[in-house]
Amino acid sequence: MDTEKKKKVDLTLTGRHCRDGRWEETVSSCEATWYEKDGTIYLFYEEPDQGAGICRSRITIYERSAEVDRKGAVNAKITYETGKVHENTYAVPYGVFLVTTDTRYFYFEKKEGGASLRLEYQISMNGSEPEPATLEVEYHFQ
Repeated sequence: MDTEKKKKVDLTLTGRHCRDGRWEETVSSCEATWYEKDGTIYLFYEEPDQGAGICRSRITIYERSAEVDRKGAVNAKITYETGKVHENTYAVPYGVFLVTTDTRYFYFEKKEGGASLRLEYQISMNGSEPEPATLEVEYHFQ
């Protein structure tokens, strides 16, 4: 990675998941490293990994899709691409889950001093009934 092109950003992730008809929300904020190459944006960050150390994560934002890649006690690579169903694996210390994402909406907007990404999708684990979910990613350059 070209160190001259890397920048520090303040990153906020907001995830919402409808489980049994009730919406649950998770919000986390941290410092991240932003990098852009050939129109693709990469956000690298670390976060506590459910009491098992540090999870290293990368969000990759392409022109029409995004990926979230996590390495640590949780290992996962989840792909979000409008109009396509992706089967992903989500590995935790007590087992591996098949996670299916069916992305219905992808919106990415660069703004003065940062950007925001909004994903709306259906998620299913191990063949369960799909449930609606959203992921919002916002970052602001420091």
